[in-house]
Formats: sequence, C-alpha cells, structure tokens
Amino acid sequence: MLKWYISHLRKEYFRSPDLGKNAGNSFLIGFFIFLLMMFYALALGIFLHEILLKLYPNSDPVVVFNGILIFYFLVDIVMRFFLQNLPKMQVESYLHLPASKNSIVRFVVMRTLLGVFNFLTFKLSR
Repeated sequence: MLKWYISHLRKEYFRSPDLGKNAGNSFLIGFFIFLLMMFYALALGIFLHEILLKLYPNSDPVVVFNGILIFYFLVDIVMRFFLQNLPKMQVESYLHLPASKNSIVRFVVMRTLLGVFNFLTFKLSR
C-alpha cells in the first residue's frame, strides 16, 4: 500500500504542468537557504558564547541557552499548529478508492512529518 501511495506522489510530481519551473526554483531557493543556514550555524557556533556572556554577564551561558531553547520549542509548536497546512485535498482524492481509511490517514500523517517545521525541529534538537 505504501508503494502505491508513493507511486501516486511521484506521478503527481512528474505530471505537474509546472515541473521545470518549480524544480528549478525549488533547487535555487533550497540551495540559498542551505547556504544561509550554514552561515548562521557557523556564526552562532563561533560567537554565541561571547554574545551570551555580554548579554548575561553573571550567568552560565549553557543555562541561559537552555532557557532560550525551551522558549524556542514553545514558539515552534505554536507556529507548527497555525502554519502547517492540513492535507485535506489529498485525503479526499483517495476516499472513493478501495483502500482502508486508516492506511490513507496514516500515510497523510506520515507525509506531513517530512514538512519544513518538523525538519528544522529535528535538526536543531540534535
């Protein structure tokens, strides 16, 4: 069943009328975002200790960073709740087919795990 869903996703992508334009734009945007994130990670890795010492001179930078990280995860959960789109249209197109509703919903939920917000949270939590 999973192969069937993945096959439909692949066909949907390759049969799209905007394939060339979207693929090129997505690649360029993704590449520049990757470069920007690597620059931010490198800059924070080098300068975060000094920045936290200047902002909070009497505190341990590790404790301050962990406190900020808790608020980041709270903001991330709120952003994920309000900004992540629900794949309602993808579910409706499969409901008339002879597939169990549980497998359709399970696949759609698993597909949303590959979203941008989940990827950023996974990468930042490591």
